[in-house]
Amino acid sequence: MPIIKSAKKRMAQTIKRNERNKHYKSQMLTLFKNIGKWIKEGSVAKALSFFSEAQKTIDTAAKKNIIHKSNADRKKSMITRLINTAVQKGGSVSEVVSAPKKTNSPKSMPKKTTAKKIAS
Repeated sequence: MPIIKSAKKRMAQTIKRNERNKHYKSQMLTLFKNIGKWIKEGSVAKALSFFSEAQKTIDTAAKKNIIHKSNADRKKSMITRLINTAVQKGGSVSEVVSAPKKTNSPKSMPKKTTAKKIAS
């Protein structure tokens, strides 16, 4: 138990943030579990219908810094491979999922430079 006032505040903030982030992590893990279960059962169409929702959830978690961006890309790639292999092994779905395209993040884009005005 912290003694210093600032440490107490940090502990309270951490608890509050953990509670807030728990929703996204649990939703993401539930979708992974269900997609894997549906693929094993052979209902690839059902897994494919939840694929976009899973990607959206992963992207949201990465955007809110709950998981790292590389971790999010890895998870999306894993789900894509699972569904694609299930479709190739004899799934009833004619669509094959394409891997998500990488976008330029604001960090990787060059900064715009502005010309400074010269006082005369």
